[in-house]
Amino acid sequence: MQKSDLVVKIAEEAGISKAAADRALDSLLGNLSKALKKGDRDSYLGQEKLIRENAGLPPYGRLAAIIVSGGDANETERFARAIGRTAPRAEGVAVLGPAPAPIHLVRGRHRWRFLVKVGREVNIQNFLRQWLKEVKPKGSLHLAIDVDPYSFL
Repeated sequence: MQKSDLVVKIAEEAGISKAAADRALDSLLGNLSKALKKGDRDSYLGQEKLIRENAGLPPYGRLAAIIVSGGDANETERFARAIGRTAPRAEGVAVLGPAPAPIHLVRGRHRWRFLVKVGREVNIQNFLRQWLKEVKPKGSLHLAIDVDPYSFL
């Protein structure tokens, strides 16, 4: 994967501009390189902790991935966008997406993703339940939810 591809993926997943994603990636890689060159694991981990805390990322916040998949590319995109339009607004909750999954086509199925980011004080399961209780995928469409995802591919 080229750096430009990674910047696009970061921008899409985080819902930020490509320029902001590029700056964030450069900062992360710069800090990582400096720490590795020095053999300073603790410095890198301290910086990572600060970044995660300021951004509300785990363990200081919670994430959920919503994956929409289907056999037809256009139908899958329309379904994902329709779900996105119904996302409730709530304090302490950010719904990012839908965006094409980094690996968009898996075993003939087209995939779109959402990232839900919440503070520790928000019950993410209740938010997802309220938002998606009326969603009924039809045909080849499928909806999967992954609370506290390990990976975003």
